[in-house]
Amino acid sequence: MSYNDEEKAVRNFVIIFLIVILVAVGLYFFTKNVVKKEETNTDTETKEVEVDTSKAIIGTMLNRKEDNYYVILYKSDDAKVSEYENLKSQYTLFNDKALYYVDLANSLNSKYYDKDNTNYTAENLEDLRFGDLTVIEVKDHKIVKSYNSVDKIKKAWNIKVNK
Repeated sequence: MSYNDEEKAVRNFVIIFLIVILVAVGLYFFTKNVVKKEETNTDTETKEVEVDTSKAIIGTMLNRKEDNYYVILYKSDDAKVSEYENLKSQYTLFNDKALYYVDLANSLNSKYYDKDNTNYTAENLEDLRFGDLTVIEVKDHKIVKSYNSVDKIKKAWNIKVNK
């Protein structure tokens, strides 16, 4: 059986066409099965985040939304921390004015702790210094009063002094 030139061209075209189809199908299965796509985790867990707005840092303690509030400052690692916590609890039971807490043991606040050289009335925030326990009253973003003992704080907050 002899093929003429036209038949050879058609035959070569069909063979080349089949080879191209086989290569394309082979590449498809190769990429589908061998090269795996990165698995993406579509499960997105949402975690509820709680922000404790009663805590503050010294840099923001004068910038609260209320016009009049108190800030209590002490070190969370102080030996009298339970007494200070009790004082806060007593205040919140009977008073509506906001009370914020600043932990002087926090690294952002520790540079403001100096029990020997307190300065509650500084014009510049950088010059403020607080002792072991301090309560400041803030009005219109300015410190108007300060108290530095449990008895003075109880008197200012109208809390019974136990003697």
